[in-house]
Order: sequence, then structure tokens, then C-alpha cells
Amino acid sequence: MISGSAKGKKLFSPKDAAIRPTSDRVKESIFNILSFQLRGCIFVDLFCGSGAMGIEALSRGSEMVYFFDASRDSIQLTQKNLEHCGLPRDKYSIGQADHKTALEALKRKKIQADFIYLDPPYAMEGQDKLLESIVDMDLLTDDGIILLEFDYSHAPVYDESFLDQIDERKYGRTGVLFLRKKVMT
Repeated sequence: MISGSAKGKKLFSPKDAAIRPTSDRVKESIFNILSFQLRGCIFVDLFCGSGAMGIEALSRGSEMVYFFDASRDSIQLTQKNLEHCGLPRDKYSIGQADHKTALEALKRKKIQADFIYLDPPYAMEGQDKLLESIVDMDLLTDDGIILLEFDYSHAPVYDESFLDQIDERKYGRTGVLFLRKKVMT
């Protein structure tokens, strides 16, 4: 981990190349940008992989983190990393589910997140629909931010009529969009 209560803990890495963890460089930059906003927030790590992003959010003071991934291997790796870091069990929830089922579960529980981190397979089709679903299901707080990691060879497309891009960061071939739901006037 880079900072916070689990600083210095080395996370277990995936053995399977299908799990693509966010690089430490990208993770450190994003959390330096978000640093003061994390304390007491609700954070969703969708497509969690090894759990690195959500674990960093917990380590830095998030009130609650929801981890989701469709892969059983990813969920097991995330659980192993959470236990290794010694983070309080009442501060996180883990669910093996595809992104649609995960979003529906959050909606049923009436969860509104301050941050939703999306690291889908870069070539995944329907990312625009995923973003639209988050807004339509009212899964963000009024100031909530979607952080979408992508590869510049598969730049995301989204409907600007319901999302504002508030920032974009580039780290080599990897990009991260910071999106906020549009305020309707």
C-alpha cells in the first residue's frame, strides 16, 4: 500500500494474466488527487481485480468500500489482500457479480457512493451504458465522482448530456477520466 493504515503492506499479485491490477504509479497519482476527500466516504471498486484500489481507499480512511468482480479468482485474491492488510471487516463488502448485477445490488441497498472506480476490461463494449446505468440508478452522491480507467487504444465514449468530465489524467497508455453527473438546471 502507498499510504494510510496499511502503508508498506505488499499486496498479493494475480497469477492469472486476465487480472490486470492498476499500476502503482496510477494508483498513487489518483489517491494523491483524492486524498482529502476520502475520509468518511463510500467507495465502490467495480471490476476490483486484486482489490488494490478499494484497499487503498480503506487504508486512507474511507468509511465503507464495496468490492465487486465477476471472477471468483479476483474475489478470492481481494479477500486474501484485505486479510493480509488487517483492515476492519465491518468497513468493506465483497461480492462476486458481473457489473450489472453489482449495480443492481447497490441500488437495492440504496447505496450512494462518493467514488465509483471502474477498471473494466479495456476492450469491453457497452462502457457508455455502464456509465449511464450508474447515473440512472442514482448510485452517486450529488458530488460523487466516477473514475474510469482506460487504455488510449480503447478510449471510452460517454453521453455528455448526463456526465461532465472534470479531469483526465494520462499515464503512458493508461488514462483515467474523472466524471461527475451533470447538474440539471
